[in-house]
Amino acid sequence: MDNAEPGSEGDAGNNTGSEDGFLEELEMDDYEPPPSPAPVPMEESDSECEVIDADPPPRPKMTRPAGIPWVGHHSGYDPNTWVYIQLEPLYPCPFKIRAQSAYLGPVRTIAPCYNGYYLIAVPRGFQEHYTDRIHYSRVSRSRPEQEHRIISGDADFTDHVTFTEIPIRLEPYNNPNPSEEQQEPLWRVTWRCYGLTEDTIEKQSLLAEHFPVLFD
Repeated sequence: MDNAEPGSEGDAGNNTGSEDGFLEELEMDDYEPPPSPAPVPMEESDSECEVIDADPPPRPKMTRPAGIPWVGHHSGYDPNTWVYIQLEPLYPCPFKIRAQSAYLGPVRTIAPCYNGYYLIAVPRGFQEHYTDRIHYSRVSRSRPEQEHRIISGDADFTDHVTFTEIPIRLEPYNNPNPSEEQQEPLWRVTWRCYGLTEDTIEKQSLLAEHFPVLFD
């Protein structure tokens, strides 16, 4: 229990008897309250210390590389851990269905996960076109099941065409169940990106619009 200061309400309730009787005998004109104590000047150094303790400087803001979104912290693999990176085309075809995932690896982590991103020892040319900071959701120690979609970690990525989803071969496609509305010619297209290929069925009108050289 805190000790009450002299003259506080806790003392006032206990001061009864002779002191109250003495005050009643005094006339109000003769009573003068005691003078207030003079303030004690504080040294300048003490004042500065109080300001520093009461109002500390703000913490520096955390920075992130340009173009990297801000995400929460993620703890995971230590430096020099061999991992696989899931990739998407950097320059995808605007009308093609979503590409199959490609995987780069194994490659090493350089630093622990920071703000949700790993710093990766990427192959030559990869950082200049893509990035060497990969979101943790695309980094895994497990080898992907799609072995044919894995790109070697020592690949050469100096050519920007490597990152572009482009058609490299066309074959006529006969629709086994054509409808009256589906009279437009279809083509089986072989696409290449990151040195990997995949096939899709596309409409001729879209191919001619975006890749007219294919029909010259």
